[in-house]
Amino acid sequence: MLPLRRGDIVLRRFRSSDAEAFHGIRSDPEVGRYQSWDPLDRNGALRAVTAMETEPPFPRGGWWQVAIARPGDDELVGDLGLHLAADGTELELGITLARTAQGQGLAPQAIRAAADLVFAETPARRIVLITDARNAAMLAVLARLGLTQVDTLHDQGFPEPVFHLTRST
Repeated sequence: MLPLRRGDIVLRRFRSSDAEAFHGIRSDPEVGRYQSWDPLDRNGALRAVTAMETEPPFPRGGWWQVAIARPGDDELVGDLGLHLAADGTELELGITLARTAQGQGLAPQAIRAAADLVFAETPARRIVLITDARNAAMLAVLARLGLTQVDTLHDQGFPEPVFHLTRST
């Protein structure tokens, strides 16, 4: 199932050698501005990466983190969070890219690759993408992918547009 190469990205499992790059990504306040996670210190990043190395894929009712790397040098440039619903019918997808990897067309490639993976390996019929309404860059990515907003959540105290990607897409 992994690694999966698409264009300028490779989806793969995390490795302990990713810890420093993961720390850099997850401690950058600009990268975390629209995310729901808290910044990680170096020890937290190492613990997280070590745990992600052996996580089972697509646990029902849980998250699975997948590394996004560049194919040439295998450098970690981000990750995908994939949360399969307990009944397996829907998956929530979250994406994080290092600031240095943003604006290069990597996010749409990673989302398309993740959709291929999800629809090939799970019974999910729909992928849900939720973003902060203030995140203009991600809204542009989702529009470029041809997705339309289907709902708006207000759980965090601000609007969060909801987009769906279905198996037939």
